[in-house]
Amino acid sequence: EVQEAESEETKRKAAESAAAVAVENKRKSEVEAENAESAEKKRKESAAAVAAGELRRKEAEVQEAESEETKRKAAESAAAVAVENKRKSEVEAENAESAEKKRKESAAAVAAGELRRKEAEVQEAES
Repeated sequence: EVQEAESEETKRKAAESAAAVAVENKRKSEVEAENAESAEKKRKESAAAVAAGELRRKEAEVQEAESEETKRKAAESAAAVAVENKRKSEVEAENAESAEKKRKESAAAVAAGELRRKEAEVQEAES
């Protein structure tokens, strides 16, 4: 009976060990799959970046060959950038003014609340 009980215990421990190994192997497999996906994604991103760089280089060659067109486009681009920068500055200024207005309104509301509290304290003290 003792031997049979020990044999059952040994079988149980072996089964637990096998299950733990299976769980660990599954985890390792999932990690390897994730790593493979990540490596493939990075490879594709790198290939896309190389292709984009090659495209920019080819575009630059075309622009150099078309010197006058390049100068005109550069001037248009610079003008567009200047207009966009001006628009962004105006938006930022409006946002800053709005934030300052809200800050002042909030401070005024806090001060008014504090004033009402003080007035209530004074009235309470007088009564």
